[in-house]
Amino acid sequence: MAAIVKLPGVKGSFAVGLSWRHEESVPGRGSLHALAAAKGRWAVIRKTSAGTVQVGLCDTPDGMESGKGMHALAAVVADLRPQPWMGVYRLAENQYWYIAVRDAQEVLPDGDQVGTLEEISRVRQRHLAYGEWIPIEGSIDDLCEMAMTVPVTSVLRDMRRGQGTPVLLAVAFVLGIGVALATWRGHERAIAQRAWLARQHALAARAPVPEAAPWRHEPRPSAVLGSCGNAWQVQPLATAGWTLTRWRCELQAHEAQGLRLTTSWTRSGGLANAAPGVLAPDAQHASASTLVDVSFEVAPEVLLHAADARRAVWSFAQTYGLRLEPESAPTVAVLPGATPGRVPAVNAWSATAYRLTLDSPPWPDLGNAFDAVPGLRINRVDFDFGTLQWTVSATLYAWQEAAGAAVPGRGALAGKDGKFAGGAFANGGQP
Repeated sequence: MAAIVKLPGVKGSFAVGLSWRHEESVPGRGSLHALAAAKGRWAVIRKTSAGTVQVGLCDTPDGMESGKGMHALAAVVADLRPQPWMGVYRLAENQYWYIAVRDAQEVLPDGDQVGTLEEISRVRQRHLAYGEWIPIEGSIDDLCEMAMTVPVTSVLRDMRRGQGTPVLLAVAFVLGIGVALATWRGHERAIAQRAWLARQHALAARAPVPEAAPWRHEPRPSAVLGSCGNAWQVQPLATAGWTLTRWRCELQAHEAQGLRLTTSWTRSGGLANAAPGVLAPDAQHASASTLVDVSFEVAPEVLLHAADARRAVWSFAQTYGLRLEPESAPTVAVLPGATPGRVPAVNAWSATAYRLTLDSPPWPDLGNAFDAVPGLRINRVDFDFGTLQWTVSATLYAWQEAAGAAVPGRGALAGKDGKFAGGAFANGGQP
């Protein structure tokens, strides 16, 4: 957890306890926003004396009164001594700051720590295995002297403050009343969609649900997202000189009692014997897998017919601006006693795999929105630090209609792009 340090005689406040990432070039504002959404709302960009680039990230530090004039202490002092050096500085009674600087004067991913002497010593002991070090010990007075010798420019920025405000003001200024009209139409469409879904729920409730139906034994999306979100909150971005590059949270197949967390790592100064999980043949990469025990409540809800389910999932993606991609054609279930290849029975179901792409984690706000799509079940959530994008892999279950069956009032939904050709959402979304 990050914290705020006041250095007597030095203007401003200093944040300690950041996590640090190496970047190939100075990231743009969009990339910083994505990183902040993934882990830590406060960000700072640091260019080392060797010309490399790092980004420091943290959540709101303990003791922060205002973000104005808040600097990253590690960025201020890292270049003041030649690498490789590690320092332990006493800040207050039983509070110490630890910094570890190596390769190209970069702060190690977990080389900026604040805590008790015992906590700091455990991290320091781990880093000693990396090779030769220049050990330094000091006090807050030493940090004051160091901070006074260099210009302090490493200001942390709140990457979640005021996102999109200038754009919205410009749109309001240019379009004026047109914005209000678009908002009203969107509100009307939302009301129409809720009413349409309610009618489909009522119709689907009449259909018998076989005991073997897989969605009867799988948790609702919000439950999976909530548990994955909890796992992400405690996931370290770096450990022992290895940096996290990919993260996956996956519901155990055919079980509602656990999650499997899979991580991919890249070497950032660490040693092979400290690599998490399984070391790759090149000794520069590693992967790890952990099973987390979670008990989910199952959700034996009703389904929509296939065409209506497709409308519902596309409407959900369009409402929240998500990129939706079908990953497989619908697979029709063969019920016990049925003859494969024949026209499916009325109570046969289909399962279609979809992938949704997001720019931020799905768990803060979208859990209930996922739940609103009948028959949607989440299989896994992935995050890629290379693309800074989240992907949600899900299965949409739906009733597969018998040949010639029709549902009154339903139009066609054309193409993979989800654009409506007619029916319930044609003509501005009127049911």
